Amino acid sequence: MKQYEKLVYMQPSQIMQCFLVAALLLLCTGALVFAQTAEQIAEKALAATVSLEMKTGDGTIIGYGSGFFAAEDRIATNFHVIEGATKGTAKLVANEHNYYNIEGVLATDKDNDLALLKVSVPGSKPLPLGDSDDVKIGMTVYVTGNPKGLKGTFSNGIISNLRDRNMKKRLQMTAPISSGSSGGPVLNGKGEVVGVSYMTIVGGQNLNFAIPSNYLKELIVQSGRVQSFAQWNRSIKEVLTKGMLSAAVDAHGGLEKLQSVKNIVVEGRATANSPMGQMNLDVKGYQVYPDKLRQDIKMPQGEMSYAFDGTSGFALTPMGPQPLPPEMTASLKDGIFREPIWLLASLMKGDNSVQYAGTEEVMGNTAAIVLVPQPSGEVLRVFISEETHYIVKMGFRETEQGVVVNKETLLGDYRDVEGVKVPHHIQQNVEGELFTETRLSSVMLNADLDDSLFQEPK
Repeated sequence: MKQYEKLVYMQPSQIMQCFLVAALLLLCTGALVFAQTAEQIAEKALAATVSLEMKTGDGTIIGYGSGFFAAEDRIATNFHVIEGATKGTAKLVANEHNYYNIEGVLATDKDNDLALLKVSVPGSKPLPLGDSDDVKIGMTVYVTGNPKGLKGTFSNGIISNLRDRNMKKRLQMTAPISSGSSGGPVLNGKGEVVGVSYMTIVGGQNLNFAIPSNYLKELIVQSGRVQSFAQWNRSIKEVLTKGMLSAAVDAHGGLEKLQSVKNIVVEGRATANSPMGQMNLDVKGYQVYPDKLRQDIKMPQGEMSYAFDGTSGFALTPMGPQPLPPEMTASLKDGIFREPIWLLASLMKGDNSVQYAGTEEVMGNTAAIVLVPQPSGEVLRVFISEETHYIVKMGFRETEQGVVVNKETLLGDYRDVEGVKVPHHIQQNVEGELFTETRLSSVMLNADLDDSLFQEPK
């Protein structure tokens, strides 16, 4: 039987009095919310923030990041933090003694670099999600995270601009973040999450970026049943079952041919988009397996070279030899690893934790995606054409001259060189925009090279 509440009728004056009381209560409540101090915001934010440690199946650590409880037993973080992992742990920064296994993935949004993870933590206190559409330039914001492994760091800044990157909204802020802060919450003065930290330009005078929280709200609504990492990231066995890597090796010349290549010398013409405008460059590159590299560049302004001998690197400039910074030598190691000939030969050894990540259209054709950890630990996305079985694209994050960027290398115009297929058209995109385009005029395999090429002049 339905039950009905008793209706009470009030005079207009009584209604007005009740309205005024309710309005005053709302105003008082709003004052209490807005009156939170930085100390109060920090206490609640740190209680909900976690440090993440992501690993491959054999226990190799491939990355660290931050996250926070956005709902009960649900941790929000960046997609790139978990990409390539097969397991991981979360640790509350307010209690460094308790580790919790990540049970799986609830939802991901690659375009907005977001992921939602299932982690059961008794008594977890999720942070409220605010409306990122209300964010204004000049607004004070607070961030928590684990920059450079310094767990539980809290800092503040302002929203310096609202950006559109690849048709997606992004928050630019002065609140400092760095490597390890990816996935941490960005909060407004009410302690509400209005963004998720995801990128910083290291040498850019405190240029930091966050994903608006409204994208995270949409992801939470779309989340479904938890998927184990085994379900979410299909294993190397499935890759081999599909014959994908074997077909790629055969297409590039066969395993025996690829393994016989000990060095590569290329010459070509490159067009580069620089702050000074478009420049034409003559380039000559030397790579020696497994870890030596040199590149000579002729520019309108002059000539320069840089080299890496497997341990350290240097640049030859008009001012004389200059040592390369550690971040650039790390990039060079990754660059040698990405050479298609040696990459495919290495993957067939089975020493790398390789994972299949579905398909994507590249230049009008379907390509299978393989995730591979690079020497730096950053995940490399390798795109293999399902039609030709050539490597047609590679995607990765890289720190270059102090700037952390998303890069893509597009490979085309494959030609036969001594029985090995080598791309003669290479395009480099940075943050989705064309940076360099190179066309090779000469490729030589197993040349007679002098070790002095890679040694700093005395």
